[in-house]
Amino acid sequence: MPNHLAPRPISVWLFCLFLLAATTLFLAGIAELFLGNPTANLRIDSIIKLFELIFWLLIFPLTPLALLFGVYKRKKWGRWFGLVAITAFAVWLILGTKGATYSTDAGRVGSYAARYIFLPLLLAWWGYSFGFSNRALQYFSNPTK
Repeated sequence: MPNHLAPRPISVWLFCLFLLAATTLFLAGIAELFLGNPTANLRIDSIIKLFELIFWLLIFPLTPLALLFGVYKRKKWGRWFGLVAITAFAVWLILGTKGATYSTDAGRVGSYAARYIFLPLLLAWWGYSFGFSNRALQYFSNPTK
């Protein structure tokens, strides 16, 4: 690595690990769909349905890989799309359905505090350190080829 490039911040490393995990999970789901689940309901009635299936099966693993490439190569679009991905992840975690029921009020209050106070603060901190901190601005200021 040339000396003039800023070091990669920890928030960027965490985001890259997050993207690798997302890609791995998408690929595992696709493999399970075709190899491990013989009862999968994959009715393909027309050629349009086949192309639609192929499109979605390619988009889900390729999108995080493209974003990983942009972030790793210090591209400005990687920074902004990374912030969009962190925001979408936060919205999904906060507004998604919760499947847990709690037998005590203490468990319920703890769950709400974690979901609506601590988790948004943690993800806001991650988004700030990924996109707007001094280290991140230095990191994304010099893209590599």
